[in-house]
Amino acid sequence: MDLKQIEELLDKYYNGETTLEEERQLGQFFHQDSVPDSLKDEQVKFRFFASALNDGMPAEPDMPISNEIMAKRRPFTVFKVASGLAAGVLLVLGLNFYFRTNTTTTLRNTSEIKDPQLAYAQTKHALLLISGKLNKGNEQIMKISKLNDIQNSITK
Repeated sequence: MDLKQIEELLDKYYNGETTLEEERQLGQFFHQDSVPDSLKDEQVKFRFFASALNDGMPAEPDMPISNEIMAKRRPFTVFKVASGLAAGVLLVLGLNFYFRTNTTTTLRNTSEIKDPQLAYAQTKHALLLISGKLNKGNEQIMKISKLNDIQNSITK
């Protein structure tokens, strides 16, 4: 084979377009000792591939290893399966009971006020409490903004 054909085959090889016969031709070419200097790196690669194929793993794994693994594996017993199912059922029932009691307790603690005047008074009281807490927070923010103003006037 001439150098141009080998380079074309290499391009096809690296693009994944070669057939098995063309790959065999490349392998035979690079197995020779008389390879041009420009293709010495390729020769090293192809010789490595050939040695890896020859020294590679056997087609079937050793059976004694897989037999040892299977021997250490314990089969499922009826007791294990039944206990797992029972644990799952208990978990579902426990969660169901927990969420049912929490929602009914919450509903019992709330009540509806029928008198509009009383509802207005309680709402007003709650809003005044919230307003007072917010005003305390605003007082602190005002102090901080005054400090910022003083700091800005000093740095200018």
